[in-house]
Amino acid sequence: GTLLPMGEYKGYGLSLVTDVLTGVLGGGGYGTIPYSDPARQEVAHQFIAYDIDWFLERATFYAHLHDFMRMIKSSRPRPGVKEILLPGELEWRRQQEKLRDGVPLDPEVYADLQQLAGEVGVAWPWP
Repeated sequence: GTLLPMGEYKGYGLSLVTDVLTGVLGGGGYGTIPYSDPARQEVAHQFIAYDIDWFLERATFYAHLHDFMRMIKSSRPRPGVKEILLPGELEWRRQQEKLRDGVPLDPEVYADLQQLAGEVGVAWPWP
């Protein structure tokens, strides 16, 4: 038997197709094979690129994508959940924060970098 995947029958279908394209076609483990022997690693990868313009105008694609994202973000979260996040959204926010505020460094790492800069003759631009 298999576990009931997230997304029920659609999730099962997506999972099955991914397993076929990655494991079967890609020459890696598929089905229960990756879990049968922890010493074996039958790893395969799948890369897919779509030419958006072949399907529809790019502006239409982005308009529909933004509308879909709006639908997801405006959904009511489950009790106890503050906000619905899209994949990559949390990382994007962190990146924006680091671009705005800089990357925090441990004082020891900062001192080591400052010392190393002096040793190799590189001007240290920060106080």
